[in-house]
Amino acid sequence: MVMPQRQAGSVALEMVFVGPALILLLLFVAVGGRILTAKGEVQGAARDAARAASLSRADASADARAAAAQTLDQAGLRCASFTVSLDPAGGAPPGNPVAAEVACEVRVSDLGLPGFPGSKTLRVTMVSPVDSYVGR
Repeated sequence: MVMPQRQAGSVALEMVFVGPALILLLLFVAVGGRILTAKGEVQGAARDAARAASLSRADASADARAAAAQTLDQAGLRCASFTVSLDPAGGAPPGNPVAAEVACEVRVSDLGLPGFPGSKTLRVTMVSPVDSYVGR
């Protein structure tokens, strides 16, 4: 079957416009997927940091940081910068909650999306009650 003369080349012209749009869409999906996955891992790290601080017998800040770092390392998430902060900073008295905030700067510049920032900082706070039976 032969196409009419006026439609010749229309498929090539459509691909010129649709091709880059599809590639851009796939890059946006990749960035979104990386950020969502990293957000879940940072939530897990904040949860583990809060729990470690609530069980700590000595230095709650050091225990929280170590727990968060271990969780992120096991997940394979590499943070450009990584901080853990506790509220209250020295740990809470038994029965009171301790909050741990984990901040992780996730790089997305390696995906090559034009116009998108090179990194995104994810901050998550989780709370855990201090165990009444942990001796301090």
